[in-house]
Amino acid sequence: MKWTQEQAVAFESACEIIGHLIGIKMEQIEAELNSPVPNQDRIDALRAERRSLAAERNVLHVTDTEKVGRIRREYGAMIKAWESSPTAPAQ
Repeated sequence: MKWTQEQAVAFESACEIIGHLIGIKMEQIEAELNSPVPNQDRIDALRAERRSLAAERNVLHVTDTEKVGRIRREYGAMIKAWESSPTAPAQ
């Protein structure tokens, strides 16, 4: 199936957004591991979220226009919220 350049750009954007969220999860895991009393349940949950994001990215296809749009909207909003939160590392 062929796709448009617009679809390709949106798909790449969605993949990058998921990658960014995976990076955020990794930062959160690292912070929890380095806390005075690491919360193993939180670490496990964050690792599960990271795996889920990676799996979602692995099956995403350029022609999945609805999924790509949802990822860009929902996950993009999550990134913005994280970056504006007081717990986010300085950039």
